[in-house]
Amino acid sequence: MVKPSERLKEELIDIGFDAPKKYTPASRMVRLRASAIDHAILILVLTLLIKLKITYLRYSVVPTFLEQSLDNLILALVSYFSFFFFLELIWNRTPGNWALGTKVCNQVLAPPSVGQLLFRNLFRFLPFGYFTMFFDDQNRTSYDGLSNTLVVSTR
Repeated sequence: MVKPSERLKEELIDIGFDAPKKYTPASRMVRLRASAIDHAILILVLTLLIKLKITYLRYSVVPTFLEQSLDNLILALVSYFSFFFFLELIWNRTPGNWALGTKVCNQVLAPPSVGQLLFRNLFRFLPFGYFTMFFDDQNRTSYDGLSNTLVVSTR
């Protein structure tokens, strides 16, 4: 007899979402490596954006150090949120997840909703996000748990 949850997973695969037949939570080490890749890419992008801002944005008056720092902080926060939100919205994964064969999904292994991704990426700013992964049996971070999402291995 097929369990309802197994039938649901099969139906999701049949409609085109490439969820794994058996879902396996991504390991802690894979998640940390994917995060390192994503943050390295994000640092490169931010460095380029700040360099472009400094080069091409001409101020009518010379901004103070505090004004420049605040501008750069706002740029960094918006870029950080946008990087993760839009990549997970479009492809259900970031470059680090793609490189290591993981994908973000909801509890029934379907793509997460826009609301779930919005909450996931807003909660990403909470401190100790990755630290909570070491106390969860499915290796979920605090922002995974609060947004009801999972990171699963696709390999």
